[in-house]
Amino acid sequence: MTSGPDEPHVIDRVSGHEPRRPQKPSEARNRRILLFAGSAIVLVTVLGLVVVLLVGRGFTATGTFTLLDRDGDGVGGGAEYGEIGKGAPCFGTGGYDDIREGAPVLIRDDAGTTVGEGRLEYARTIGRLSCVFTFTIEDVASGAEFYEVEVSGRGGTNFTQDELEKGIGLAIGGEW
Repeated sequence: MTSGPDEPHVIDRVSGHEPRRPQKPSEARNRRILLFAGSAIVLVTVLGLVVVLLVGRGFTATGTFTLLDRDGDGVGGGAEYGEIGKGAPCFGTGGYDDIREGAPVLIRDDAGTTVGEGRLEYARTIGRLSCVFTFTIEDVASGAEFYEVEVSGRGGTNFTQDELEKGIGLAIGGEW
């Protein structure tokens, strides 16, 4: 604090500093408003991050899709790839020609909203007349009462979130 020509220069004997000048009421009010606004911004930011981390967190759905072919005309692969038998690459043929690696897998919630999308992957024979595909769909929106899983537009089957997280099994083409 500087002293004017008519004011003596004062030093506080205890602290060795010049005494603080009293604040004007408007300065104190402005400082309180800025402190409140800053605190509110920090609080809203922290709460927003908590909501995003807790509510926005999805789950991963996994499963298999098996093409069963009792007649022997719905599973291709194996011989076409120069491989025969269990573990050979495979795909659907004839009426199942849409069942192949890359076919779409959709997950809808109980309101019918698509909440997850993926594709069939890694197709291998498990016998001469069966082809098994896998799928993994990450970040599926959680919290629905049930979920419908549909492969290649062939209709859906309902599962719980717990079942989807543990891994489901779907099949088409008949029973053995």
